Amino acid sequence: DEDLCEVLIQGVFRDNTLGPVLHLVCKPGGAVWVERKSGTAGANWGPIEGAAVRYATTTAPDGRWRGEAAIPWNLIGNEKTLPVLLRFNFCQNRRANCVSASWAGPVDFGREERFMGVLYLRTPPEVGLNQDDGGRLSISAR
Repeated sequence: DEDLCEVLIQGVFRDNTLGPVLHLVCKPGGAVWVERKSGTAGANWGPIEGAAVRYATTTAPDGRWRGEAAIPWNLIGNEKTLPVLLRFNFCQNRRANCVSASWAGPVDFGREERFMGVLYLRTPPEVGLNQDDGGRLSISAR
């Protein structure tokens, strides 16, 4: 009975192999749910117990909320081989009007892999503001 923000991520590596599909569900109250599906066809989703995803959120008096999640690279691939592309989708579900949206348009489920786009990853020219991110992918939503 809350708004939801869902993130779907899958690493694509230099040799075109795919990592597992990662699904994050974030709530304005601070709760985060993490689950993963292996790369095999017809695989089931399973929770990742003890996933070290950092998540912080704030809620404005008018009910709007913002959140930021820091996802360890080892949940997307592994720390020695980082992906060069990320298949990615971001979805929001608003409880007040039962509207959902993603960057691919309206979707019924945040785990819909067919609507994932692609993000190209590159090494930044200099260290950003969050210097102690511990090797994590940071996603910010507003």
